[in-house]
Amino acid sequence: MWGAGHLSVAFLSLMGVEDRFEAVLDDNPHKKGMRMPVGGIPIHGSAWMGNNRVVTCLLSLNPQNQPKVVAKSGSFTSRGGKFYSIFEADISGVERLP
Repeated sequence: MWGAGHLSVAFLSLMGVEDRFEAVLDDNPHKKGMRMPVGGIPIHGSAWMGNNRVVTCLLSLNPQNQPKVVAKSGSFTSRGGKFYSIFEADISGVERLP
């Protein structure tokens, strides 16, 4: 999951899926190295995604900011990685959760 803020905490908590996440990504230096309050999921910088075999990433960022993340993650998408938004908004380059 990308974004270690209140939106991701709410999503993980309400959906009860915290055990399905290996990491949460956030480039805020105050969050990297910490753990999520739900499930204790480690928070890593975005470079972590490139160093691991991540194939799916949920975006819990404000929908207006999601295209920026997708645009700077070309290596992830070029190797078949998929982004999915936790929101209903129709965002270019981001798929809806099935």
